[in-house]
Amino acid sequence: MKEGTPYMLRRDGKLFECNIRHPYIRQIERGYTPPEDLSDELCKLTIDSVLKRGFNSILWLYQHTTDKDIKQDVKNLFEVLEAAVGLDNNLKNKIQAIISTSNKTYKTYDHVLQEIVAMIFKLNDALNDEFLRIRISSPYWKGEGNSIYFRVSSTGFNWFPVIWKLIYNNRQFIDNVNIVTDIVALGQEKYYNHKGNIIKDMPVDEFLELPGNPIVEEYLPVKLLGRSNPIMWKKAYPSTAHELFLDLREAFIDQFFVEVE
Repeated sequence: MKEGTPYMLRRDGKLFECNIRHPYIRQIERGYTPPEDLSDELCKLTIDSVLKRGFNSILWLYQHTTDKDIKQDVKNLFEVLEAAVGLDNNLKNKIQAIISTSNKTYKTYDHVLQEIVAMIFKLNDALNDEFLRIRISSPYWKGEGNSIYFRVSSTGFNWFPVIWKLIYNNRQFIDNVNIVTDIVALGQEKYYNHKGNIIKDMPVDEFLELPGNPIVEEYLPVKLLGRSNPIMWKKAYPSTAHELFLDLREAFIDQFFVEVE
């Protein structure tokens, strides 16, 4: 692993080196509160922002996800965008090879702006759920030093075995370990609390020898819904999935992460 280089870690443990920045479909400001209703104007602003800043991240998700349904969701979104939104030639060229193999699910559109935004939100949740963002030396930008930062943006997934293995395999390059919520994805920054041990600037040897198994377990309401995998659960309840997912995520963060001065 390289100092200052952004990486994405997938749930199966596969590590991907990024170019300059981590992929984000949507970026959230600190203290962001989602509106109860999306007006056409808010929808237009969201779509415009994604086309300007998040489009390549959607392509990245398509290329790196293991979920075939998410790949199809990307194709569906691109079809809608091509049909309903004026795309410049650069974006058209990027999506043409992808949508040419699509099932052409979306041909007519009601409430098209809201439909596009709902699809964007779903893909954003999928990216944040399946992947973890990592940097060495600084949490968000290039820096110096061998501290590693794991930025959690998922809900209800046990990342610890994946993180532990990566740290163990790279322990000669790492001095300190940090596990923190991703403020760019979630709008808040809290550090993981394992039985009173805050994983912030924790020496690597201390982290590897933590007593017990510091596992971030699946949040109980997801189990009660009978869906241990949040991605599968969101597919089963598409109409309310994003709103319910936000509620679960807040409870999950409050249970396992704390603010640190």
